Amino acid sequence: MLMDMKRSAIVSATLPLLVVLLSPSGLHGQEPGGPELTPEERAWLDNQGSIRVGPAPNFPPVEFFDEAGEYRGIVADYLALFEERLGIEFEIVRLPTWNDVVEQTIAREIDVWFEAAATDERREYLVFTEPYLRLPSVIIVRTEQTGSLVPADLAGRRVAAVEGYAVVEYLRDRVPGIDVIEVASVEAGLQRVSFGSVDALVAGAAVASFNIEQLGLTNLRVAGESGWEWQLSIGSRNDWPILHDILRKTLDGIGPDERRAIYRGWVSLEQPEGGILGIPSWVGWLVVPLVLVFLAVLVRSLRKGAAGIRLEGARTGWPVYAAATLAIVALVTGTWVAESRIAERMKRDVGGAIQTVLGTTSQAVYHW
Repeated sequence: MLMDMKRSAIVSATLPLLVVLLSPSGLHGQEPGGPELTPEERAWLDNQGSIRVGPAPNFPPVEFFDEAGEYRGIVADYLALFEERLGIEFEIVRLPTWNDVVEQTIAREIDVWFEAAATDERREYLVFTEPYLRLPSVIIVRTEQTGSLVPADLAGRRVAAVEGYAVVEYLRDRVPGIDVIEVASVEAGLQRVSFGSVDALVAGAAVASFNIEQLGLTNLRVAGESGWEWQLSIGSRNDWPILHDILRKTLDGIGPDERRAIYRGWVSLEQPEGGILGIPSWVGWLVVPLVLVFLAVLVRSLRKGAAGIRLEGARTGWPVYAAATLAIVALVTGTWVAESRIAERMKRDVGGAIQTVLGTTSQAVYHW
């Protein structure tokens, strides 16, 4: 009887430990490839219910919502990796503007920003990880404005920046006399620069490039570096320190190769193929050898003299004719490809210019 009671007590004491050890999460609540969470962190995560994420509504290619309402971008790919490694699903809260995101975060209605620059003001309600994404910002102006610009050159000018972004505070602190015009999005800022209602826009290089291509704004260019670099971190509410520890551990577990793969999926680092006027490189590799063969055969034939060429006739003359024919065909092909590329580029530029006129006219009517 006593032995049975002892055996029962031992089984009762070890059963919970066995359940933990044999569970998919393991001893530390670790998902395959995920961070090593403490039992307390795993329990908090499992019992939390939902963790609400507030993305920037229109910050492509960093994060944005596409036409179907799907959350996409560099940060969205990071978030998907977090969900996979933590074994949870975040709740995405879509709001119209970044100011709305900030207001709801202060009100504790949003728990996490997956991309944010840490500032003293934001640290009053958020705690941040180390930066994991760095995006230099540039000065965008119209093409008619020549020369390069530095931040000091923006003094006394009307410069657009997205409202609520940390770059607004940076510009006002660092450039005396600047007139910062806060706009709802990078897209809106680009359109105002294109129309001429502001002198410049300060925005992330990758974000500005993405939007300029999408909008077809052919009258804009990069005039210089702004001196500001977005050092984007993950910010979580500071009254949930355990969540910060979980996010930090997960972020630390994402290696350099994975980070490069995510970035390159949205920002191309490769130069386009083609040489002058967009002619493919294979045309040059074909034409140059043929021309060299033609010249070599021609020189050889000239050395033998005109009489030798006439006597040898078709026996020695065919290489000259063949090389000349191939060279002509290659040159014609290259010319045709170049003309097609030029025509395509002209059509694209004209289409972009028309789209710019329509967009800026609409903006002008709106502001009027």
